[in-house]
Amino acid sequence: MKLPLLDKNGAPHSVDIDDVLTIKPTTRGPEFHTATGIYTFPTTTNELISLFNKHGFQKVDRCSIINMDKAVLFDAKQRKVYFDGESAEGSVIYATVSEHNAGKLKHLIREDFGIQSYGSRSWINRLSHHPTGPN
Repeated sequence: MKLPLLDKNGAPHSVDIDDVLTIKPTTRGPEFHTATGIYTFPTTTNELISLFNKHGFQKVDRCSIINMDKAVLFDAKQRKVYFDGESAEGSVIYATVSEHNAGKLKHLIREDFGIQSYGSRSWINRLSHHPTGPN
């Protein structure tokens, strides 16, 4: 298993769990010691972006880093981006989007939230009537 970690300079690395010699808890989080160096988990937004940006993740709000490849709908009025599927609890999955980052999602704006725009994605029909979904 590969772990997405950062080296001492903050550069992203994919470290194989089999290469980890010891894990030491610290106040900043665990340190993963290998024969080639010491690595840490990302703890800041910038560190997360440096690790996951190449996999399609982008910051869209101060508290939201999303997988752009999984986003299916952007409600510009409510500034929410929606994802296909539901959470384990059955609720719609969405993230908030800052006004500054709304331009990143313009390609996902739809005038019609109905089934005609989305074919077999039946959840989108429910989305237009869901308390947290578009109104």
